[in-house]
Amino acid sequence: MTPEEKKEILETYKWIKVKPYQLDESKSWEERYQDLDKHHWRKLIF
Repeated sequence: MTPEEKKEILETYKWIKVKPYQLDESKSWEERYQDLDKHHWRKLIF
């Protein structure tokens, strides 16, 4: 990988594979909290 490619990846966040969290209004707050917690773990462990 070239230095330019590395720079592009870091500057454009291409290394993050997890999509942004989408709030589901149809779920209870407990379910949304659990979903958000799972989402955060997926972002931490890639």
